[in-house]
Amino acid sequence: MLLQQFGLPVPAFPLLILAGAQTLDDPAHGGWALVLSVVASSIGNYAWFVAGRRHGHRVLNAVCKVSLSPASCVRQAENAF
Repeated sequence: MLLQQFGLPVPAFPLLILAGAQTLDDPAHGGWALVLSVVASSIGNYAWFVAGRRHGHRVLNAVCKVSLSPASCVRQAENAF
């Protein structure tokens, strides 16, 4: 989840589904999967929050440069906020 939060193309959701399936064999496995995924997502979201808070428009421009339509990406994000 952490790698996915940072923008890497990692199949996090299928891995979470597999972890949920493993819960049938060991119920503690599902609890650990839930806790670790929430912690990893929180770390990734907090990192993006801090980056946006400190560098705002520059971070948005950097993220939008790799999007499919960079010009409209910044405009849409600014309008949303």
